[in-house]
Amino acid sequence: MRNPPTPAVENKEQQTGEPSRPTATTSQQQQQTIMMNALDKSLRRARRNTFKTLALVYLAFLICWTPNSFIFLLWNLGLQVDNSSIVYRITVIMAVSNSAINFVIYGFKYKQFRKGLKVLLQCDERLARNVTSFAEID
Repeated sequence: MRNPPTPAVENKEQQTGEPSRPTATTSQQQQQTIMMNALDKSLRRARRNTFKTLALVYLAFLICWTPNSFIFLLWNLGLQVDNSSIVYRITVIMAVSNSAINFVIYGFKYKQFRKGLKVLLQCDERLARNVTSFAEID
């Protein structure tokens, strides 16, 4: 035997016991969709910019540290390494310069970083006194 069909529920109020809210009009829905698309596009652009910056920082790290690490590996394997040679000194300078390169990468990629740096380098006491964090700089 077949079960009798269940009666169709006409609205949410009958279904849940809560009063139903009026639905947004088509133009409101379109505006919300446009705003969400713009927000999504902005978020994707910010993520892509962050990924590019991290990729640049990582690439700079590899370029700066690989030669010195290779020489250190050779030394650990028992090969004679001349610490006074020009090649060794260049690899050490490259490794140390990685910190300065990161500073330059962030300076080129982030507008807020440049503004904060400008505040620090100007040493303007009036401006520095009013800024408690770099997040306030716009």
